[in-house]
Amino acid sequence: MRRADETSRVSGRGRRTDQTDPRSVLAHLVRTVRFASVRLELEALKAHSDVAIERWSVVRSCERELALVADAVGHEGHARAHVSAHADPPLEVVTAAYERALRADLPRPVRQVLTHHLHRLHRLSTPRAA
Repeated sequence: MRRADETSRVSGRGRRTDQTDPRSVLAHLVRTVRFASVRLELEALKAHSDVAIERWSVVRSCERELALVADAVGHEGHARAHVSAHADPPLEVVTAAYERALRADLPRPVRQVLTHHLHRLHRLSTPRAA
């Protein structure tokens, strides 16, 4: 099996996607955030806690804004991510995807939106004082 280098990855369908191409990066980020939104919604339904609902709400808000940005930029595809695709915690997966996207050569307005989303996500993972 061939190893992907640092600038490309093998997608779920076995295709290589260039992680420096803004369209590929946004497509991957959109899929990841959609997946996390579904996972967090399921967790919120099971947990019935304010924290779980807030996490889902923030990621869902980011998902909607990101979809608008990606459509405006013309990202490739609207593939769905499967709920069982990752075993890692959804917030960690989303945060890593945002950080990876911010390393790509994206237009400044897109980077500003992604930076704002990442800041919101980091606030979710920071414990609050009582």
